[in-house]
Amino acid sequence: MNGRNKTGLILIFGFGVLLLISLIPLGMVRFPPMVDYPNHLARMYLLANLDQSDILSEFYRIKWTVLPNLAMDVIVPPLIKIFPLEIAGRIFIAIILLLLLSGTCALFYALHRRISVWPLLAVLFLYNRVLLWGFLNCLFGIGLMLWVLAAWIFFSDRPAYVRAIGFIIPALCLFFSHIFALGVYGLCIVGYEFSAHRRSGFRNQATALGISLVQFILPGILFLFFSPAAPADQAGIYYGSFFWRFVAVLYPVLNYYPVLDIGTALMLGGLFVTGILTKKIHIAEAMYGPLVLLFILFWIMPMQIITSDRNEMRISITLAFLITAASAPEPGSIRHWRTGVALLLVLVGVRTAVLTTQWFRADEIYSQYLTAFEQIKPGGRLFTAIAYPGVWKPFPVPLTHIPCLAIIQRSAFVPSLLAYSTQQPVQLAEVYEKQKKQYHQHPNFENGEMPEIEKIFKNYDYFLIVNELYFRKKIDISWPEIYRGDNFRLLKVPASSEKGYSGGIRKPVFRTDQNWPPI
Repeated sequence: MNGRNKTGLILIFGFGVLLLISLIPLGMVRFPPMVDYPNHLARMYLLANLDQSDILSEFYRIKWTVLPNLAMDVIVPPLIKIFPLEIAGRIFIAIILLLLLSGTCALFYALHRRISVWPLLAVLFLYNRVLLWGFLNCLFGIGLMLWVLAAWIFFSDRPAYVRAIGFIIPALCLFFSHIFALGVYGLCIVGYEFSAHRRSGFRNQATALGISLVQFILPGILFLFFSPAAPADQAGIYYGSFFWRFVAVLYPVLNYYPVLDIGTALMLGGLFVTGILTKKIHIAEAMYGPLVLLFILFWIMPMQIITSDRNEMRISITLAFLITAASAPEPGSIRHWRTGVALLLVLVGVRTAVLTTQWFRADEIYSQYLTAFEQIKPGGRLFTAIAYPGVWKPFPVPLTHIPCLAIIQRSAFVPSLLAYSTQQPVQLAEVYEKQKKQYHQHPNFENGEMPEIEKIFKNYDYFLIVNELYFRKKIDISWPEIYRGDNFRLLKVPASSEKGYSGGIRKPVFRTDQNWPPI
């Protein structure tokens, strides 16, 4: 067996083993603790069941439009017909991990035209900060983008017009997966065409670029003239603190334990810099343009624009996969590759064990909320107030969207469900959309902010209080407590008739004690 075949077998073996290790956390918990994941899962439930439930139809509605954010919304509902909702959601996450790792390998091969285990380093970026935030459509789009870009480069010897027309459908798939993925792909195409034709003169560069942009005409028309997410319908651009640009460098490997995460980043950074300086690692020349453009974009793009926020984080993760695919070590002996794969397996195993341990802890906490939601009557309206001593901190156990699981369990109305016409096909019924706008829709109460109990009394059936000691004042109300967890209470909001008066609102008493908050 020659060296190429041996390297190929090691690549296949390493890919399979690393992917299986990476899937362990998904198989060990019911609900992966990603910030937006419960919200996404509730939306999938509504897409699959809304037309069959009169209760759900009272609160929610579905309106399909041209939305550049539909990967999960298109893929998961059909899976629910085959698998339980929880499993279907985790299958989608597994598909994302598969796309990201295999897409990096495919792009590496398209650029270098050789087989290597080097792109398997991308496994260290699978559980990144974007994933923990639950930006699943974006990550799906990034994984798909790696494959589409790999195909574009692989078929670079085909006639330009044939390629441009042939990639209209892939570009549309990127558009509907997530607008960020299409934007990054477009930027990579621009940079690649200029880099690949840099010796052919400016006119030839411009011609090649113009032809390559044909694939973006249809997505551009859909976005500008038919999508509610078009810039004309949006207002506001947020740059944020420049400090977070430096923190975002760590986001590809940032999970829960800074020592391990920073150590991983330093190890990878040291490996890459040392390899470049000693010329044992090189970057594919055709990727200079895309990487430079994305690096510039990383520093100048607003953190929030149109319907996309935390853009510096998204770009950082994308760069990690692209740099892994664009770089390549000088060919070495098969013995060295075996050693490298063994070391990579150890590091991935340690990081996976640490992450799985944290997910187990989160799952135990979530199980209490799931038990509490079982006490809610079908169709109950649930308001949640989560207190924070300072600003909102979602990690290590995200709680913000946990109330959305009550939609799945009890067909409840939850005002914090992400239901924006510019982003999701699921929206609130008109009367509840107005109610949401009249009062605090987000469950997070920062810096001791207090919920308005009178409005909760008037509009909701259940009140979930989380991290109660962080409220500025003690919530002293006599509503029935139907469940108490380690750090939360679920109260039944009484109807007016149950309190012996008609139509009026009995105001709760807020009492500031010397012993509040409790020590």
